Amino acid sequence: MLLEVCLLWTLCTGVTIAATNDQPEAERPKFDVSNMYPVVAGPPGTSGIPGIPGNPGMPGRDGVKGDKGDPGTCDCAGRGRNIKQCSWKELNNGVDSGRIAGCTFNKNRDDSTLMVLFNGAMRVKSGAAACKRWFFTFNGAECADPMTIEAMVYMDTELSINIHRAGTVQGLCAGIQRGVVDVALWVEDCEGYSNGDSATGWNSVSRLIIEEIETSFNP
Repeated sequence: MLLEVCLLWTLCTGVTIAATNDQPEAERPKFDVSNMYPVVAGPPGTSGIPGIPGNPGMPGRDGVKGDKGDPGTCDCAGRGRNIKQCSWKELNNGVDSGRIAGCTFNKNRDDSTLMVLFNGAMRVKSGAAACKRWFFTFNGAECADPMTIEAMVYMDTELSINIHRAGTVQGLCAGIQRGVVDVALWVEDCEGYSNGDSATGWNSVSRLIIEEIETSFNP
């Protein structure tokens, strides 16, 4: 049986080849022998070398201009430095009980603090023990938040000594509403004393400095 198949295949192949010898090359039938041999995959190839990066492209064109935005808002009133100084040449105020000098100040915020400072000559003269108290008021009232702002000078001698010394009254006061504030320096007797000759700003420059600041402090 096998022999017959082989002879038949040979005969057919020979006839076919013979029949196609007289045909042009382009018209001759092509024999597909791809299925006659087994296909075995080869090993994976090695990775190629990375290419050289390309040159950067040209910048793109500008986009269309956008619409104008809405106006911004800022609660900036009072922020930053708000400071004022009032000064006097030879204030020479000899009042023993009462207002000495003042300065108006425009406060921008309710939640800010005022820092005040007075610097000038201060004196108490008496033939006996005497004490004077210098203090600040805000719109006629002393500071209550956190405490009063004051300084005192005490003399205890039987001699009427007349010594003028530079003195300072300074402190912070909160709880003052925005608007115009009348800041003033006053003098009066210390508690328990009712005599003494006081003088403020003798023969020198005196100054009162007021500044609005944003801070917090514990009383």
